[in-house]
Amino acid sequence: MLYTLEQVLANRKPLITVRYDDSLLDAFRLLIERRLGQLPVVDENGHLKGIVAQQTILGIYFLTDGKISLFDLTVADCMEPAHTLTLQDDLLSAVDKLRNRGVYAVIVTDDDLPVGILTGKDMSVFFHALFEGILLVERIESYFHRALAAMFPDEASYNKALIDAFGADKKDPTLPQRGGRNLSLTDMVYMVRDDDIWPLFEPVFGNRDYFRVLMDRVRSIRNEIAHFQGHVDTLEMDTLRRAAIWLENRPALPETTETDAGAASVQTLARIVGGRKPLVCVEPGVSLREALGTMISNRFGQLPVIDEHGHLLGMLSQQGILRTYYHTDGVVDLLDLPVLHCMEAVTILHMDDDLFTAANILAQSGEYAPVVVEDDKPIGMLTGKDMTHFFRSLFEGIILIERIETRLREYASEAFPDPAALNEAAMRVFGPGPKNPEFAARNPSRFSFGDRVVFMSDGDVWPAYEQALGSRDVFMQLMDRVRRVRNGLMHFRGNLGYSEQDALRKAHSWLSQRPMATAAPAAFFPEQADTNRATGNNPYFQVMGRKPRTLPLDGNEE
Repeated sequence: MLYTLEQVLANRKPLITVRYDDSLLDAFRLLIERRLGQLPVVDENGHLKGIVAQQTILGIYFLTDGKISLFDLTVADCMEPAHTLTLQDDLLSAVDKLRNRGVYAVIVTDDDLPVGILTGKDMSVFFHALFEGILLVERIESYFHRALAAMFPDEASYNKALIDAFGADKKDPTLPQRGGRNLSLTDMVYMVRDDDIWPLFEPVFGNRDYFRVLMDRVRSIRNEIAHFQGHVDTLEMDTLRRAAIWLENRPALPETTETDAGAASVQTLARIVGGRKPLVCVEPGVSLREALGTMISNRFGQLPVIDEHGHLLGMLSQQGILRTYYHTDGVVDLLDLPVLHCMEAVTILHMDDDLFTAANILAQSGEYAPVVVEDDKPIGMLTGKDMTHFFRSLFEGIILIERIETRLREYASEAFPDPAALNEAAMRVFGPGPKNPEFAARNPSRFSFGDRVVFMSDGDVWPAYEQALGSRDVFMQLMDRVRRVRNGLMHFRGNLGYSEQDALRKAHSWLSQRPMATAAPAAFFPEQADTNRATGNNPYFQVMGRKPRTLPLDGNEE
């Protein structure tokens, strides 16, 4: 399963908990010192009993009109039921719980023992890491696109380089077997380091061994991201950052008119906060009693503070109020004081900032709600819950694509369980490798999603899948939609639309209802391959080249 909570929580620090019979003052200390919003509550045996959260504590303070000292209470007095999941649940389950209004944390349990906690901030950190990796890969791929365009500006020289790297088409030896300006990162790296091509790039990249080792590491991480094979860790992210910086510090490339085909088009905050209801704000002279009542009744974690002209002054937050109460020893009647006494500084964003900038801020310690301003007036606010809402459809897309890719790999394993037979099948489709003709030009273990669909759709290979899948036309059309949505998702074009989400759901349900393929017989292929059959005769290439009428995408290809 993709991203089980056990995977997500791996290598985290031990969970901080509080006992139900502890003083609320002890819980206060942990909440303030660790900058936490909530704490799991356990009994004397460590079993989960509930959760104590900022909003609950403030609710009691408000309901008792500040007349009862919070420090005289126990944790049990402020405890409420916890929303729970197990280690075997997936991250999407946690995302769905956190999207519900009033749910700020999900406790992960193992045999009734709390082992982890997930909040909206955790979602911001998680999605920040995932999509930062995507955008760094985009920068690296964009550099290679520019480098190839600079070294091979005309089609004749570019085709010759493609033939040197990948071999010629079976039917027309003047054309490359694999071509186009939208090569995968792996193809571009292999092309650059080819023995015949490397001398052109050596003045730019210098040491070939360093280039090979660094780019192989980047390709491995890129494939981990592209095939959603787990969370990218800190060292892997650092590799991508260093590779992007290293490439951008190379000697200048020759001038080219080639545009950055891989440049991401991340959504701006204007598109995200536009159309929202006006922000509920408070002026600094309003009593904390009135402001806190607004927060509790609306389940707000914070309120922007504005002056009489509507200009942003700061932020009133649950944590800010609790910190003020804690550091005044609970002896000051805060409810009768103006909001100004609990107001804190706020991080500002602007309409032309992008979503990734907001996610980057929210991933930082102590940041909970940057405010989007226009002419110094607050017009929107972004929280971890907002990130959870926004990224939910993207993440569902990731899960569906991963399940579809897994199903296609299972079909290949069942139809061709023998690696030699799978290699022979790949050679029928993609031809022999130009440097090592004993192996296919496209390694089956490194197939991209598009490669896999091309492979399965090929006339020589399709009979191995026909009994299980039925209609090749249905298969090609559905998988091509998956490929297009996948490419848009991997290039982070923003939130998936309904038709894109539905295309993934339909393709997944269709595959799930098909029986698994059976092993192809030993004599599946004729003794001699049809060497006159051009690679481009595969019917799927016609599907790839057709513009869909019912799927609004930008046409990016893999």
